[in-house]
Amino acid sequence: NEDHSDPASCANLKLSPEGINVALNLENQDLSIEFPSTGGRKFNPLWKNCILPNNSVKPRKWLVYSKKKDAVFCLPCTLFALPTERSVWGTTGYRGWTEHRGERD
Repeated sequence: NEDHSDPASCANLKLSPEGINVALNLENQDLSIEFPSTGGRKFNPLWKNCILPNNSVKPRKWLVYSKKKDAVFCLPCTLFALPTERSVWGTTGYRGWTEHRGERD
C-alpha cells in the first residue's frame, strides 16, 4: 500500500481513485515547518501564493512540497500527465530555491 501523502510518492505511478483523493488533499498542506537549507537557500512557503498586479493574492493550489525530496511538484502534472508529457515539475520535483515566478502561473 503506497503512501500518497507526499507528492514524490505519487510521481510516475498509476494511482487508484483512493490514491488520487489522498494526493489531491496535498494542496492543503501544513507548511509551518522548518525547511532544509541547501547552499544557503530553501523553499519559501510564500511561493505558494501569487501576488497579482492589483495586489490581490491567488493561492497556487497546484504547487505542493515534498518533504521526502525537499522539492516542489505541480500536483496536476504529477497525477495526470501522460508519460511523454511529464516534466521535472511532475516527476522529480523542482529544487531551484531562488525566486522563480511566472513559469507555471
